[in-house]
Amino acid sequence: MRNILMRACVIGSLFMPIACGGGGGGPGNSGGGSTVVTNSDLARAIMERCLGAATDTLLDLLDVVRLFPGGTPPPIEISDPDGNNIPFTADLDGDQIIDFTGNIRFSNAGGTPFMPFTANDLMMDIDNLVQGLTSLPNGTVVRIVFDPNAAIGLVEADFSDTITGVVSTDIDGRIRQTVDTCDVRLSFEDETALSILGVFPFLDATLLIVEGDNTVAGTVSFQGTNIAIVEVTYNGVGPFQFQFDITADEITPVS
Repeated sequence: MRNILMRACVIGSLFMPIACGGGGGGPGNSGGGSTVVTNSDLARAIMERCLGAATDTLLDLLDVVRLFPGGTPPPIEISDPDGNNIPFTADLDGDQIIDFTGNIRFSNAGGTPFMPFTANDLMMDIDNLVQGLTSLPNGTVVRIVFDPNAAIGLVEADFSDTITGVVSTDIDGRIRQTVDTCDVRLSFEDETALSILGVFPFLDATLLIVEGDNTVAGTVSFQGTNIAIVEVTYNGVGPFQFQFDITADEITPVS
């Protein structure tokens, strides 16, 4: 499982000269004068504390929700159907420790929940479930709902995938995670299977971070690489644009 511990630069008083990461005087400071803290600086500081952990969690969850016919089944184990739910567990790194639990649910094109499979259809085998998706009627919505996970501060996570002609279309997802002082929400809509394949996704996500009385809101544009583009406001002021190195958990202003 990806490291979701915070790798934050600890910011001291906003009214004193600050230099994070060592070296010279930092942005706006030649080394001897006071640093002027801007709204962009404040937005960046919040994201340095809050965004990395939530992004790591989102990427972990995307590993679980790739229930695509013809694709590699995700690293989950399913149980027999329980009413309209198929319970599952996910061990992402194969260490025999369960990382996530949740349920897989189905609804028809009209929004009515139903269970298209029996225990004999599935035999508690994820391969049988993935193959069974090819028989679902057009417009069927496959919904994957994760249970809260207090160990990482996951409050909720919910993904849905509409099946059309044996193809996954209109994939939506949202997560909410609280870590330390951060309340982070990431969501996306109307993406396709290609958007979430690979190590890094290729999609535009809506971002909302609330920390105390302050709010950072905007978008995270994942580019299919470890570099994402973030554009946000700070308490309604902005927008400000940053590069986000997901692997290094580093956020750099774009001039």
